[in-house]
Amino acid sequence: MKTRITKENLDQIKKKAPEDLAGELEAGCESWPFQQGNKKGQMVVWPSGRAAIEKNGKAEWGHWSPRRELLTSYDGNVYDAEGREVPQPETVMNFVLRGVPRDNWKKFLDLCQKEGLGPSQKLRAMIAGEVQKTMG
Repeated sequence: MKTRITKENLDQIKKKAPEDLAGELEAGCESWPFQQGNKKGQMVVWPSGRAAIEKNGKAEWGHWSPRRELLTSYDGNVYDAEGREVPQPETVMNFVLRGVPRDNWKKFLDLCQKEGLGPSQKLRAMIAGEVQKTMG
C-alpha cells in the first residue's frame, strides 16, 4: 500500500524507515513496502522524480519513471514497482552509459527530468544532434 508522506506523518515514517532513506524523506514523497519471498524492501519516490529502492538494508538511488512505473538506478539497474529487478537487453544507452561515472549519470538523469524526456529519448536527441552537426 502506497503512503503519501505529509508534514503530519513525516516524523513517524522517518522512525520506521531504513537509516539511509530516513534522512532524505520529505513531505510529498510516496513510499511503499514490497516483499519477495522472505525478503522485504521499501520503494520511495520524491516529487522531483528521484527515487530509491531499499533491499536488505541497502538503498540504491536513481530516477522514477511514472509512465512505466520503473526505477532506473544510477548504476543502470532497473526495478519495477514491486522491487523486482527488470532484466535489460543491451541497448545503445546501456552501452554508452556503462563506463559513465555515477555523478555524470545522475546529472544526465536530472537533465532528462528538467527537459521532460526519458533517458532514451534524451540520448537519441543528443546523438541526432551530433550526427546532424557532423553531416553539416
